[in-house]
Amino acid sequence: MRRSVASVWGGVAHVFLAVALCLPLVGAAAMIGASMAVQDQSTLNMWLLTLLGIAFLAVVVWASLLPPVRQVEVSTARALLDHDDTALPDVRRPRAGPSRRRGAAWLALLVGVGLVVGAAILYLVPFGLELVAFPLSGESTTTWPLIGRTSHTGAGWHAVWLVAPGLLALVACLAVVGAASRLLVVLAPRVLGPTLTERVGIAAERERALARANAVARDLHDRLGHTLTAMTVQATAARRLLATDPQAAARAMAAVEDLGRRAQDDVDDVVRTLRDGAQPGAELGRGPVDVVTTARALVHESSLTVQLRAPAALLVDHGCADTAQAVIREALTNATRHGTGSATLRLHADEQSLWIEVRNPVGGRGRTAPERSGLGGLHERVLLGEGELSAGPEGGDSWLLTARLPIRRPEATR
Repeated sequence: MRRSVASVWGGVAHVFLAVALCLPLVGAAAMIGASMAVQDQSTLNMWLLTLLGIAFLAVVVWASLLPPVRQVEVSTARALLDHDDTALPDVRRPRAGPSRRRGAAWLALLVGVGLVVGAAILYLVPFGLELVAFPLSGESTTTWPLIGRTSHTGAGWHAVWLVAPGLLALVACLAVVGAASRLLVVLAPRVLGPTLTERVGIAAERERALARANAVARDLHDRLGHTLTAMTVQATAARRLLATDPQAAARAMAAVEDLGRRAQDDVDDVVRTLRDGAQPGAELGRGPVDVVTTARALVHESSLTVQLRAPAALLVDHGCADTAQAVIREALTNATRHGTGSATLRLHADEQSLWIEVRNPVGGRGRTAPERSGLGGLHERVLLGEGELSAGPEGGDSWLLTARLPIRRPEATR
């Protein structure tokens, strides 16, 4: 994986942040260790220093398990290590035990990396600079750090060969810093990433977002499909009647204008739904809806000659009415596109279900069309509402769409 220049420098910054993080721990350990190493130390003082060290370690562990720690670590790693919120999402359950343990584990990793890098810097940088500058010092002997061995190297040009191991030590120090940076980049998603519970929550949120997007797409199709089809029919009629019947063409264009305004309102409603984050239809009330009135309005909007067969009124719940409106709109839209200009719409209901039947004659193209746009999404919508939908040719010269939608009666209150 190729890293950008900013992410490389961010990783280096995170390494030095780890070095700075381990310095207080190293200082405290050095002070306690030095105090315990003093000769003639009483037993009481030794026990007190031991208890002090244990208390200090307990405070560090307690602080690493605080709920905000992991979120701070996630934000820092995202900013410096070039990870997005997919690899390192926000902490959803900071007080959960697994989340706290991940924060403490990352803190322990940073301390370990800081110790290694700090030791490498303290040893390799002075050692490398001393060797590089040694030919200019005028000395003829050098003492190797940590080893304590003294070697006769000669002075001036005789010691110029020490420049190579000096540069090698400096390069090794840079390599340690780079390796530590790369290690933090690789391990950050694994150590700081979401726990199993958080992954389940993220997956559930994605499913809800996808379901909402599908609902908005269905709503947009249901609203605009019928209107745009009617506009196309009216515009075609206006073009054909323009020369022979200008008044009829003007009426058709007026209908196109009205349908255009209605389509704009539908688009505004869908955009408002996306902006406000609400589900389509969430603004509906709780009272019953007369689905026959809804059907009459859709028939009036349609350019088809529709024969409506329904009782005077059919009161259903809002969920059923909303789905019924989508079914009728889609059926009339398909009848306009593939039919011959007429349709029959029949509505009836029993105690449990609302039945919708739309039958329309079709031409040659309509008989052979294997699929119709919108039927797949409509079928999914009906199934989600625990209903049934079937659509297909009937008798060779007509198309029949049948839907059964459950009616949810309000529960009786006591």
